Amino acid sequence: MPPLSLSAPPPIEAVIDLLVRTVLAGDMDPATRDHLRAVDGPALGTAVLTGLGSGALARVDGRWTWAHRPAACGIDLTRREQQILALLSEGLTAQSIGRRLDLSHRTVAKYQQRIYRKFGTSDRLTTVLRAQRLGLLDVTVHRGGSS
Repeated sequence: MPPLSLSAPPPIEAVIDLLVRTVLAGDMDPATRDHLRAVDGPALGTAVLTGLGSGALARVDGRWTWAHRPAACGIDLTRREQQILALLSEGLTAQSIGRRLDLSHRTVAKYQQRIYRKFGTSDRLTTVLRAQRLGLLDVTVHRGGSS
């Protein structure tokens, strides 16, 4: 009888990568494909894993489908981050946001960095556009004037 060989299990990163590639290579409904195209970079794997883990991404009639797109986008923002993201989308500076939310501009800047990290972006415009494509922000045009 040959000796029993116990090989080490593959690293978790390899398993996760295989899982994400399997989902992305599978058949998906058009809305799900559009949703995943809006998420790129490091956030894509997170979005797929979060969707699978929450049950929001599932096989329906042989196709991958998002059940709840905004909740399943893989970007989990706190209430304060959501507030700051909304104000960023209005074009407010960190100082203006700080005055409105009674925070220092440095605290607002820290929140901005966390938001950018969660979206896998490095600037306000890309972050806001990505949030709009994911359905996390309204796609409305803000015009100057009194509010």
